[in-house]
Amino acid sequence: MDIMMPNMSGVEVLKKLREEKVNIPVIALTADAIEGQEEKYISEGFVDYIAKPFNREQIKIKLDKIFKKK
Repeated sequence: MDIMMPNMSGVEVLKKLREEKVNIPVIALTADAIEGQEEKYISEGFVDYIAKPFNREQIKIKLDKIFKKK
């Protein structure tokens, strides 16, 4: 999920999903790539973090990691 969206941040959307008991893995997707941001988004409830710009292989690696856990 993109962190910076027009009407609501990705963090806000994730909180609303959790309030509604929607339990799906959500990866933070952001240009906010300074040191410490990955930990910040993980602590907000995202299962992982991808910094922009990204490529297909990075997404594949993250998805493989998430879905091999289940």
